[in-house]
Amino acid sequence: MSWRASARTLLAAVVAVIVAVIPASAQDTPPDAPLVAIIPLDGAPGTSSRDMRVVVRGLAEALIEDGRVQVVSGDDLVERLTEGKAQTLQEARDAFAEGQLLMREGDPDIGLAFLAESVAAHGRAGSPVVRREEMADAAFILAKALLAVEDHEAARNALVQALRLLPDYLDTQTEAADPALRELALEIEAELSRRPPRRLSAAGADALAGDIQVDEVIHGVVLADGTVLLTVYRNGEAVHELRRPGPFRARRLEDPWYDQVARPLADAALGLEPRDLDPTVVTEAPDPTPDPVDPDPVDPDPVAPDPAPRGKGARIGLAIAAVAVVGAAATGGTLYALDRRGEPQDAWDLQIVLMQ
Repeated sequence: MSWRASARTLLAAVVAVIVAVIPASAQDTPPDAPLVAIIPLDGAPGTSSRDMRVVVRGLAEALIEDGRVQVVSGDDLVERLTEGKAQTLQEARDAFAEGQLLMREGDPDIGLAFLAESVAAHGRAGSPVVRREEMADAAFILAKALLAVEDHEAARNALVQALRLLPDYLDTQTEAADPALRELALEIEAELSRRPPRRLSAAGADALAGDIQVDEVIHGVVLADGTVLLTVYRNGEAVHELRRPGPFRARRLEDPWYDQVARPLADAALGLEPRDLDPTVVTEAPDPTPDPVDPDPVDPDPVAPDPAPRGKGARIGLAIAAVAVVGAAATGGTLYALDRRGEPQDAWDLQIVLMQ
């Protein structure tokens, strides 16, 4: 055999190996396949945020392996949701840093204005969906500032926001060592444990799909007993709900559980009758629950207080403005209303704000 023939044989072998390690389904995904976004899970208090991230990653990989839909998740989702909002995100981070500095300097009355603006700006930047840790930090430190000025009701609202964003927030938060803050946070956590986690409404999913330019959205919740509910949304409707019983845990990425979940979800995304790969588990497809009624519209882009003044008069103005910013952050904008059964909830529960 000539050296040229040997080289061709070796090259063919290398190509065969490369093709073999690429999943066939990933190679064959049709270019016009539906674009499906998988957004981070929400969970009952105490649910591990890390485990929820692993499950989303495993589900995304299983759908890619299935090969019938195009998947938007992880960094791709962050990029799509943050597109055109880099300045707003930087404003959120700058306001948080300034608010923390003022708290350390013993000025909670001014610090809370910056912290409230940070929470509001994070809402405008898509952080309630893809940057929850940062937004939860801002809401939690805001609660600390509000307690320092004895505004207990506003502090409670801010804590609800933090604990809704990250159900295991108190497990990792050193700031919760503050006795008053921790006592209130534990009280709220107990209250939230008796209520369902945040859940994307059909109208909210439609708004989200339009913002990130996808055909369908998958969102899941982890209930208190560990049951996972995954819902497929298309054209403003909840078209399928898949239920998997607990206990909830982060399975290894190669666990067949992900394939069992991905197959019926891909079926539903394609408009097919979902086929459950595990016949011992019931797949439910209930009628979509009615969407919660959004609150009266307000200015979708509340004007933040100018962070420059630092005099006594400015302190009073900023402290007053902070109350307006907190309220606007909780109720303003186009809402991804995360309500379990369409029942009215407090304004902070409805916060996943999309600024068009």
